[in-house]
Order: sequence, then C-alpha cells, then structure tokens
Amino acid sequence: MAKKAFLVRFSPVTRVVVDVDKDFNECEYTFGDIVRAARNNMLATGIAFYINSENVDAVVEDVEIPYDPETDD
Repeated sequence: MAKKAFLVRFSPVTRVVVDVDKDFNECEYTFGDIVRAARNNMLATGIAFYINSENVDAVVEDVEIPYDPETDD
C-alpha cells in the first residue's frame, strides 16, 4: 500500500458568554477578552471535542512536500 501526505484543515467553533456594557456595539467590544474566553472554553472542554470529522473544512494532498519515507512516519 502506498503512502501520501495530506493537509487537513479544521474550523472548530465554540460559544462564549462575556460581560459587556449595556450600550455595547460591535466597534467597542474587547476582542482579546472574547478570544481568551473562547480559548479557555475549548481547553476546559477538551480540544478533542472540537478537532473531529464534523469540523473538517478540507483534506488535500500535500503536493508541495509529498510523503518521504526517510523523514515521515
């Protein structure tokens, strides 16, 4: 059986709830706080929950760096 190298892209998505001012609008949100909350949520839940076949965007053969039996497992 032949081996080939593939590039696999995932797009995990998580939902977070953050505190915002009552007059919140999209221009005033704290991007860093929201990203940290999302990251912490994913880490607390377990990254394996997010990295699975349901969240695969693409699987393409790696033609730039193909399988090399001397360097790949």
